[in-house]
Amino acid sequence: MKSSHLLLFLFFILPTTHVWAQLNLTLEKLDSMKIDAKKLANLVQSAEKELSNMKITRQQKEAKSISGDLRRNLRQNLANQNKETQVTPISVPSAAESRNVEARPKDSKKEDIKKTDINKPNDIGKNNASETIIIAPIDTKPHDVHDLWAEVNRKELEILNEQERNKESELLALKQALELQIRANELRGLRETNWTIAGSAVLCFMLFSVGFLVRTNRIRKNNNELLSIEKSLTEKERDKSDALLLNILPLTIAQELKANGKAQPRQYKKASVLFTDFKGFTNVAEKMTPTELVGELDDCFAKFDEIVTKHQLEKIKTIGDAYMCAGGIPEPNHLNPIHAVLAGLEIQSFMEEKHAERHAQNRAYWSLRLGINTGEIVAGVVGKKKFAYDIWGDTVNTASRMESSGEIGKVNISGNTYNEVKDFFVCTHRGRIEAKSKGAIDMYFVESIMPELSENGEGKIPNQLFWEKANASIL
Repeated sequence: MKSSHLLLFLFFILPTTHVWAQLNLTLEKLDSMKIDAKKLANLVQSAEKELSNMKITRQQKEAKSISGDLRRNLRQNLANQNKETQVTPISVPSAAESRNVEARPKDSKKEDIKKTDINKPNDIGKNNASETIIIAPIDTKPHDVHDLWAEVNRKELEILNEQERNKESELLALKQALELQIRANELRGLRETNWTIAGSAVLCFMLFSVGFLVRTNRIRKNNNELLSIEKSLTEKERDKSDALLLNILPLTIAQELKANGKAQPRQYKKASVLFTDFKGFTNVAEKMTPTELVGELDDCFAKFDEIVTKHQLEKIKTIGDAYMCAGGIPEPNHLNPIHAVLAGLEIQSFMEEKHAERHAQNRAYWSLRLGINTGEIVAGVVGKKKFAYDIWGDTVNTASRMESSGEIGKVNISGNTYNEVKDFFVCTHRGRIEAKSKGAIDMYFVESIMPELSENGEGKIPNQLFWEKANASIL
């Protein structure tokens, strides 16, 4: 996976992990809050029960207090009444005593009264004529025990009232706490729902994004493969086009043509032009099928191309059975006369081998004339649809005359070329030969490389000394 995809995946996975972590924390907190709410509910229920018991106890205490107050008030009322009414004990004598009383003196009456037992309640109110009837006053002394218990009960009632008020306050606080806890649970549940929705949304978005990325990556991969294939095909076609273009034009000229759409003509002070032409081609071609004819020509010209390229020459064109190339173009090369002569000797050697091969097969084969001239030329591209790299100048015409004035199997060169290569090759002066439209021209046959400058002294392949001498001649 690409780093951008990995970063994008982390960009989605981290928020999702955070969301689910928050959701887990929220769930744990919600469970804890539910437990706290349950505890508060139990405390409220317990407080309500205690408050109910306290109310019952208070009511009992109030009932006792009311009863004690009623008794105390009753006693007080009775005491107040007794204080207002003074009751004097009265003795009701019998008839005999009545008489005796009358006969007694007043002092004796007082003594009798004192002797009378006023503390016997059983004697009060008896209708006995012989006994004394005494009405004793009610005792107004406060009942200390009853009053003490009433006071204690009143104190306990006050304490119970205070405890009941405290319990009611506690119960109210617990109910408020329970309401707040329930509200917090509702908010926490709502938050849990929000986190769940957010987590689900993020997860769905992440899954969608991952699927989108996978699909996009697959499409991009397919597109890249198609682009790669298309690019490969384009490159192959371009290579083919470049190869075809290079078969027509030199590399530097082709690059200039592609870059600018045209190539400027150039003039070269020293270039060597090589012409070849087959002798007896028409007679041999008449005995061949078109396929065989083209095949033989292709075999020869393909070998020529190989030799020309080897010796740094540029193929110009073929016209029928004629072949033309030049050295020192499109890049100047001061050794181009030497390269042209070496190429001419190798071409003639190849043709001798082919001729001997066909002769051994009892098959007719053509021979080759070859001519070289060195001098000033102009090179450039002509045409708009079918480009052609061509050369012009008197040097080209003279090279053509060197070919037509030459002999089979020989490398015929002009005096200009001879002056450039005479120190490297064994040449035979032919004298001044008449050339069409040129008059008499000095011509030379190149026989071989000088023995001391060739490998094994055979005069076919130049040795190291050959190239050292050639490079020194430039300097």
